[in-house]
Amino acid sequence: MKFYFETYGCTSNRADTDLMKGIIEERGHKTVSDPRESDVSVINTCIVIGKTENRMLNRIKELSETGCDLVVSGCLSATGRKKIKEIDESIKIFTPDEPGRITEFFDEEPLEKKEAPSKINGVVGRIQIAEGCLGNCAYCITKYARGSLTSFPEKNILEKIRSMVDQGAKEIRLTAQDTGDYGKDIGTDLPSLLSKISEIEGDFNVRVGMMNPRSVKDFFDEVVEEMRDPCFYNFLHIPVQSGSKKVLEKMKRGYEPEIFEKFVETAREEIGATVSTDVITGFPGETEKEFEKTVNILERTKPDIINITRYSERPGTEAAEMKHPSHNDSKKRSKRITELRNRICGEMRRKRVGKTVDATVIEKGKPGSVIARDKYYTPIVVQKDLEPGESIEVKIRKGKWSYVEGTLEDRK
Repeated sequence: MKFYFETYGCTSNRADTDLMKGIIEERGHKTVSDPRESDVSVINTCIVIGKTENRMLNRIKELSETGCDLVVSGCLSATGRKKIKEIDESIKIFTPDEPGRITEFFDEEPLEKKEAPSKINGVVGRIQIAEGCLGNCAYCITKYARGSLTSFPEKNILEKIRSMVDQGAKEIRLTAQDTGDYGKDIGTDLPSLLSKISEIEGDFNVRVGMMNPRSVKDFFDEVVEEMRDPCFYNFLHIPVQSGSKKVLEKMKRGYEPEIFEKFVETAREEIGATVSTDVITGFPGETEKEFEKTVNILERTKPDIINITRYSERPGTEAAEMKHPSHNDSKKRSKRITELRNRICGEMRRKRVGKTVDATVIEKGKPGSVIARDKYYTPIVVQKDLEPGESIEVKIRKGKWSYVEGTLEDRK
């Protein structure tokens, strides 16, 4: 059989797609790049904001008109079943914990997610270490889709990593709604998992996914200590969302701005980490004064990466009942934060100019170029036709806000 996949949203969704691809290819079936050539099309959906959900529904309608069997997975499958069935009653729906149901096309029993094989994407392996989280953020619809925390056993995660390394993976991405919550339901924690991962033999690097300050405040120092091991990228994704204590309380984030600042300082002092953060603008209750606090905390901490989301009301969430800023105010704040992001991140990237670094080619870029990553997970664009997985020495020549450009150095 021929399968076509489209994946949107977070790394967890992409890990689910890799899992389904692993299952079908293990059984001798293949993937195709055109839905019109497939027997089965799978769309792995995201609903983080309203605009994204509408885009998903439109794409589902388009795919339903190709004539092949259609599967909808990802977050929309859990929250929008009625809307999906209104498009076409015959569409199969796999909720986020059910990617192993792809075996139904082979008249087999579903596989449990924790035990199903995963296919690496080029030289990148993605592993979901937990489903759901322990948070209860007032704006989050993903919680309704993925539920409370279900951590996968360390044994299964370690086996998957070994398998991916054997397949040729050079980069392993650990993902979850909140990696900091990992293990709290099964008697372990994230530092324990990282310690065991560091014992795996092989030439690979691990990127640890997003961790909420709330979830790691009791053991953040331990996480940083484990990440001293050479197998880990010196990279941390810690969302601040707002610099206002008042807004964070309304969001139900479970921490104060000061703890974010402390974590950034610690991560940079101890391992020189690249810091990625997330910001929501225009959240209910955000006055101009509260917004300025977000501007100020970004100015003080200077994250290397700033992901910006303009608040979008999601049905059924607590925040949907709150009064939020006017459309014009929200738009202006988003624009200002974007300009700030471009300046701060550009400054941080340009600090790397002139440095010579060891890096690994991770993926092809535009024709004639590749994207490599160094120890600090810096995206380095090199204008050479190299193969993913190659180890290279690069001199960084130019810094943009989202990446740097480099040239190859001759190894002596």
